[in-house]
Amino acid sequence: MKYPCEIISDGAMTLLTSMPLDIKAAHSANSYVGNSASSQVFEIALRGPKIKVSGEYAIAICGADLSPCINGERINNGQAYIVSKGDIISFGKNKSGIRAYLARGESAGEGIPYALPMSNMLQVSSAPEFEQLPQHLVASLFSHKFTVSALANRMGAQLEQRLANELDAIITSPVIPGTVQLTPDGRLIILLTDCQTTGGYPRVLQLSLEALSVMAQLGPGAELQFRR
Repeated sequence: MKYPCEIISDGAMTLLTSMPLDIKAAHSANSYVGNSASSQVFEIALRGPKIKVSGEYAIAICGADLSPCINGERINNGQAYIVSKGDIISFGKNKSGIRAYLARGESAGEGIPYALPMSNMLQVSSAPEFEQLPQHLVASLFSHKFTVSALANRMGAQLEQRLANELDAIITSPVIPGTVQLTPDGRLIILLTDCQTTGGYPRVLQLSLEALSVMAQLGPGAELQFRR
């Protein structure tokens, strides 16, 4: 991917051509620089790069607090700044959240405020195979806390805890971002933005759009709960 700037030191940064994981944060960043909600943004995960600006434009950062700076001076998330050719945008300590969104545009102004989720409760609805779950499994889904495992990326996140799964595999069927699958060994997989289009594991829950944005900011080791 060719970036519209010079990357001096690499970090976990991608110029998105697909949907951002945290849609709310990306839309907020775009709003501060006069862009449409669907404009391209940089998605930065946990560790940001050092960027040399190639021209004069406005920037804004929303989402995780990765201690952003311009020319070594700390700047705030949720605020637009004008940068000039040769300026250096850098990132430091990860203070909260795991994904930040950097937007660039023609103008700096007021935007749509964004705040990191205060709760790790994920709003869900029933997915196609939910009705096949025995009552004790349903109770477990909504009473237990689950932990995000290290097996997490833009495609999906596997949870650490196991349930006593009694469901058989299904015929390969459609899945979408936010679908929660139950594997034969009792693990839950939450599918995210870059997920596949079909799967053979029972689909037991479906995250709301709001819950998908919450999930985007939860890294390995974070706890979550499902609620209806």
